Amino acid sequence: MPALLPKAFETPNWNFSPYEDDHRQLLPALHVAVLRSWYERFGAELYYARSSCLELLVAHPPSDRHTAARVAIEQYAYAADDIQDLEQAGDGQVRSPVWSFWWD
Repeated sequence: MPALLPKAFETPNWNFSPYEDDHRQLLPALHVAVLRSWYERFGAELYYARSSCLELLVAHPPSDRHTAARVAIEQYAYAADDIQDLEQAGDGQVRSPVWSFWWD
């Protein structure tokens, strides 16, 4: 989990600094909350992390349209740099066994 290894990642998204002006930064506790929620609901587990990206293996991706749409919005809120089209995300990545996120 990225929050447990704060110095392992170079992007400001992992290392929240109150002195940075980037409004997209997340506190480590927020990463933990999002990833824990996805793990509990969908069996999503972190399998790859690098300075500006993160990938999850998802045991039980959402299959119904309502849940997929809701999770697409969650993913957009989590990593807006990566999700450009919510409808495409809801039909594609959200229903996939691999979720990828990228930040500038």
